[in-house]
Amino acid sequence: PNRVRSLAPRNYQNAFLAYGWRRHRHARCLDRLVEGMRRLLDGHSPPGPKLDSQLLFGYECKNGVTVHADSFRINSLGVMLAALRDLAIDAKVMEGCAASMIDYVHRSVAESPKSMRRPGDAAQFLLQLARFLDVNPAVDA
Repeated sequence: PNRVRSLAPRNYQNAFLAYGWRRHRHARCLDRLVEGMRRLLDGHSPPGPKLDSQLLFGYECKNGVTVHADSFRINSLGVMLAALRDLAIDAKVMEGCAASMIDYVHRSVAESPKSMRRPGDAAQFLLQLARFLDVNPAVDA
């Protein structure tokens, strides 16, 4: 099994999408994934296109070049919230993650290069957050 600390942002997105599509609820696994994602969100400062190697190790190509993992994008956080909406993540775990997502979006809007942004991405994120909170009222974000 993969350790959560070795997962890149795209791995989190793919896992949440798969769990969401299948409506599969494995509480311990989902809670660990959400906690692991929070570690990356909080540790990535300033939000740039690649994660720092101290936060998440890259992989080495056959030619010896190290490739660092892509960072989170605001639009991908909205996609993940939509996937998590109906999975009933533990409220306390999700509160921390939602706070980290909101902080990351705020920092990304202020500091990320334009190449990491899409028109309306922050507004779309807020819409997905509102939809998530509507279905999960126990989460206080």
